[in-house]
Amino acid sequence: MILISSYKVKCRVGVKQIKDHSAVGVKVNFAASLRVGVIGSLFLSSVALASAATDDKTPSSAQLFGSSLTNSSPANSKYSTFPSEKVAATRGDSNSWNKVAKAMDNGEFNDAIELLSDLIAQNDHAYAAYSLRATCWFQLRKFEKAVSDAQKSIGLNKNFAPPWIVAGLCQMKTNNAPSAIAAFTEAIKIDPTNAIARMRRGFCYIATGKPHEGVADEDVAIRAEPNNYLAYYYRAQGNSDLGNWPAVKADGDKMIKLDRSGPEGHLCRAYGLGHQGNGYEEVAELQQSVAAFRYCQVTDQVDQILGQMADLIPQYAYGKSRAKKAAREVVNAKFSPPADLLGQDFIMETLPPQMRPKPGSADEKTRARWMIGKTWPAGSTITVAFKGGTPEFQKLVADTAQEWCKYGNIRFDFGFNPSTRRYRQWSNNDTSADIRVAFNDNDGHWSCIGMESKMVNPYDPRSMNLSLKSELPERHKAVILHEFGHALGFGHEHQHPDGACDSEFKWEDDPGYQVTWRLVGDSPELIKYVEDAAGKQPGTYTRLIGSFNQWVPEQVDSQMRQLSRQSAFNQGFHPGPVDRKSIMHYGFDPAYFKKGKNSPCCIVEALYISDLDKQGLAKFYPPSGAKP
Repeated sequence: MILISSYKVKCRVGVKQIKDHSAVGVKVNFAASLRVGVIGSLFLSSVALASAATDDKTPSSAQLFGSSLTNSSPANSKYSTFPSEKVAATRGDSNSWNKVAKAMDNGEFNDAIELLSDLIAQNDHAYAAYSLRATCWFQLRKFEKAVSDAQKSIGLNKNFAPPWIVAGLCQMKTNNAPSAIAAFTEAIKIDPTNAIARMRRGFCYIATGKPHEGVADEDVAIRAEPNNYLAYYYRAQGNSDLGNWPAVKADGDKMIKLDRSGPEGHLCRAYGLGHQGNGYEEVAELQQSVAAFRYCQVTDQVDQILGQMADLIPQYAYGKSRAKKAAREVVNAKFSPPADLLGQDFIMETLPPQMRPKPGSADEKTRARWMIGKTWPAGSTITVAFKGGTPEFQKLVADTAQEWCKYGNIRFDFGFNPSTRRYRQWSNNDTSADIRVAFNDNDGHWSCIGMESKMVNPYDPRSMNLSLKSELPERHKAVILHEFGHALGFGHEHQHPDGACDSEFKWEDDPGYQVTWRLVGDSPELIKYVEDAAGKQPGTYTRLIGSFNQWVPEQVDSQMRQLSRQSAFNQGFHPGPVDRKSIMHYGFDPAYFKKGKNSPCCIVEALYISDLDKQGLAKFYPPSGAKP
């Protein structure tokens, strides 16, 4: 069993904040005029320049400053703006510059502005200081000040590209495309291969109806930075305007390789396929884009994409002869898990929306969200409240969760009122309960870990969600025990450092697998990836992005990848013996494993708390006076 002592929170301040790679670039409503098949427009015909210029995370020095600078300047900061040899030549105040770099790297832009103002007063590389101060003003959304400092930097050194780039970004914020293009052009004259200047100018060209020029700029940006996700995305926009759909698909393919969990790559690939007559694969890519958008918590466009899928699915799910009947089934079906899905072929648990691992984090990807902390104090009474759910479900949860309390010095208080026969309730205005349970049927099962339940995200105050209506009745108690196990501090047993499950899973599709799916529910996004006509099987990543899970690869890694023992220790895990009978061990279909049912990790999902689970709880919640 694995008992953890805390949960590293990578909270998103805004629940609709898009992923980091998009925050550095475009934040548009991708579905405002999406094209499916041969109608409509793939992207916005006039993309909002102001949105595209928004930088929630400042680009790297290579992106922002290009090849005119070295990477060996003080502190090797991503904001370094002058070659280190100049520091040596002028004996500038390298300590102050290091402080500037640290402040900017930490997002402390006001502090950086004060330091830079001192350097300007000392005339210490003032052109670079003005440029960096312009960058800080831009990050603080004070664009007039940013432009003013950029102009001062240019006045001191006309052969320095960065201030031109900042000026161009500020012009984008005011929707002034001609001025933005002019500024980026000046930067390109100084540094012809500057990827960010090329990428941004290309975007402006595409947004103003000049796709040929835009695609040409994106080509240069990609040659300079072959892994520039946004440049591929912008180029796909330009090629969609030119009707070059094979190129749109190719750029989508590249984007997916760079970020399998990014929605934009799947969209590009979907529409590239659709315009080449492959609507069947288009449906699969649209479904995967929906899963990715939900993961990014950018859901404005999801309904429209689902509507497009609903139009396409009847043509491919059953064959043209059954198209009308299929359409009726899509619209009128009520949720009931199909017979061949009963069992362990899908997993309903998912991650708390406010606690998903930060995309692109330098932390260990499999457990980016854990950190050292504390379980509940032994002897605690943990208050629990409900929001939604039927009285029957609330009683079932309260009665079932108490099973844990038999085996450790810990108690749950559900606030049951005998006179009203009701349990404690919570609302957005009353989040005082330690654990706040909701019953959102569209969000799977999940729970915060241990005392992290007490932390309230103002955008989503839930600390646990139970989708019991979407679950088989015989699994209700197991689901409740599993999620309250998380709430008490248990991690997933199949991720045990000694479990060896990582090498057992068949993560990728069989070589040559052809995407094959079928509809399995009452929503177009509920499609299941299955064996293809040649008998080749989808891998774990493909299986779990479909059906009821809709996990992008980052979620699969976070929920299923094995921990190293050192990582477990460093991040607050306390692994005991491997326990295949643990309530915290997922049950998997044999198809998930290389060895099928012969894999030691292929188990029947536990329905009850195991003996080792009981021992673990007793260890960390001992009687009063005892030490864990």
